[in-house]
Amino acid sequence: MPGWNQSETSARVVGGARQTALLAGRGAVDSDAGKALGELGEAIGAPLFTTLLANGLFTEHRLNAGVCGGLGDGRALRAVEHCDLVIAVGAELNQWTTHFGQALDGRRLVQIDTDPAAFGRYCRPDVALLGDATATVRALTDRIRAQQQSSREPSAELKSILEHPEPLDSSPYLDTDSSVDPRHALADIDRLLPPDRRVVIDGGHAAQSPSRPCEPQGPATGPAPNTATSPPSARACRWLSAPASLIPASASPSSPATAR
Repeated sequence: MPGWNQSETSARVVGGARQTALLAGRGAVDSDAGKALGELGEAIGAPLFTTLLANGLFTEHRLNAGVCGGLGDGRALRAVEHCDLVIAVGAELNQWTTHFGQALDGRRLVQIDTDPAAFGRYCRPDVALLGDATATVRALTDRIRAQQQSSREPSAELKSILEHPEPLDSSPYLDTDSSVDPRHALADIDRLLPPDRRVVIDGGHAAQSPSRPCEPQGPATGPAPNTATSPPSARACRWLSAPASLIPASASPSSPATAR
């Protein structure tokens, strides 16, 4: 866990921000940091984003904004426009998560990770905290609560985005007498499937479509590749929502992964 001075510095950065966003990755899933991150989000009124491999971590939370980047449903990218600080926790800040840097442009960054090489791999953080996700987030939350008198709420604009999400493509379905718009089919499939579902979608550009409307009920039901190089437990079991070459393993804490 980072030292007291590092946590104090981070708390001051958060306290000075107009609006903060929280971004959780596979490292947060491995650390079982969902509850701690939800509590931090409540304390500072921050929308909660995830990388693809942590998809579903905040499904039941009122501040959930889904997956950040082009593979999300659009909530996170709309919400981050209203933020001037991003706290990334165990998250790979690659082009898919940051939408080719758009999600971080012009914003300060506090990055929490157990791997020193993660800092500056894609972008240089303003504050780098080396430590376990859960322990570091809890220490940061304690510092912030000691500095502010009450919990903050997100802005009215942010609340509207979180409470009334709009799809990336809101155009009418293009169903015909002989075909069904894939968006229409996916929406019906997602509505009819039980929460404990196991669905496989092959790789390629077509895999981007189901990642947007079909949100898992938790990170253990998140995306996994259907490739010969994947362990049997990760194959043919969960939503695949990006090309298989981009996702080496599932979001289950028991499965190894290199991307977050």
